[in-house]
Amino acid sequence: MTYLETIWQKLEGYLLIPHELLHVAGYRLVGKRCHYRLGERRVVPIGPLGRQERLVGLLFPFVVWSVLFVFLTGLAGLVLLLVSRQNGNIWLWLAILGPLCLAVGGYLGTTAGDLDQAYRLLRRRPAKNKVLFSSLRWLESPQPIWVPLLALSLAALALVALILSG
Repeated sequence: MTYLETIWQKLEGYLLIPHELLHVAGYRLVGKRCHYRLGERRVVPIGPLGRQERLVGLLFPFVVWSVLFVFLTGLAGLVLLLVSRQNGNIWLWLAILGPLCLAVGGYLGTTAGDLDQAYRLLRRRPAKNKVLFSSLRWLESPQPIWVPLLALSLAALALVALILSG
């Protein structure tokens, strides 16, 4: 492993802290303890878990990030619509709400692996190194999942800005 790969893994571990803390909250929600140190890339449950408890721990970040994403994008659309009708400064609101939507959308993208694990758990299939969903095969690559999702979110936001400003 090269020096840059080591640095990237450390950075990725720190960028995933909010996601992993939601796993901790999910396990605590069902009354189970778990082990997590800041900067690590996994939450390890302590003790045996039932299927439902494991599902809550896995899917809690997906639910939270999904609700936040829908709320923020809806709020952004409403604000941009109101600002454009009043001939206000649309770029100020894009500068405020755009990064929030991108960040939440990026963290929502980090749940793809959790969704894959939950699907395997529901179908009672063993965990493998290969990703089950063919559309998510690029998860196996060293490129983090949130990079393409951030680029897609940025392109969509730029398209909305061009439509509303023109």
